[in-house]
Amino acid sequence: HYRKQLLAWELLQYNADVICLQEVTPHAYRAYMEPVLKHAGWIGVYCNKNFKAQMACAVFFRADKFDLFEDEKVDLHSEWAACKDARGCQCLSSVVPRSLRDELDRANTVAQIV
Repeated sequence: HYRKQLLAWELLQYNADVICLQEVTPHAYRAYMEPVLKHAGWIGVYCNKNFKAQMACAVFFRADKFDLFEDEKVDLHSEWAACKDARGCQCLSSVVPRSLRDELDRANTVAQIV
């Protein structure tokens, strides 16, 4: 419990407008991070990496500076595969760097658009 308090205290000390966290468990988000940061004036959005994983991304932003109109969770691996199937890899070669294309072929990850 002490470490959770230290983490929340440290995040709030940065005085940021947006906080992005990786490798957050559903329990840690629901039971601690979201209630504590909500009490401090933050809105949180949580998204599992591949919509099934036990570790996920969480984005928090100041409620007094931003409004949440919509949040979209995108499975980048599936979207990349569908894009390659639909358009072919050639058309993407000029706009997507090779290192990113290789990573999207391998990784199961998510984009969280808030």
